[in-house]
Amino acid sequence: MKHIIFLLSLIAASAAVFAQSPDAMEEAAPLADTVSFDKVLHDFGAMQKGKGQEVVFNFTNTTSTPLVIVDAEVNCKCTKVKYDKRPVMPGGKGTITVSYDAKQTGTFYKRITLRNNIYPQGLVLTIKGEVR
Repeated sequence: MKHIIFLLSLIAASAAVFAQSPDAMEEAAPLADTVSFDKVLHDFGAMQKGKGQEVVFNFTNTTSTPLVIVDAEVNCKCTKVKYDKRPVMPGGKGTITVSYDAKQTGTFYKRITLRNNIYPQGLVLTIKGEVR
């Protein structure tokens, strides 16, 4: 009996989700107010130990608010991040430079979280590769 009640509840909940109009779904997820990156993942591929590399992530502030990056969080000292601390105005362009030192062999996957004034959860960039 519990299984039947659970199944009926699941069906009712599913029906409520699929009953939403497309207009209501669009209102819940605005896409126009974003920061647009040329890429958010960079694969360095195979790297030689001791020969670090860097990549530049380009972005455009397509929001209606000046973007201020206040911090770049990384999870190790092997990754360094450079960015302009001045506001990037709406429609303006900016760059984030990320370098990896390649001092240890093995594969790596590093996330860079850009803390800023628009997105409380941060903007996330990723680098990966393998040091041989």
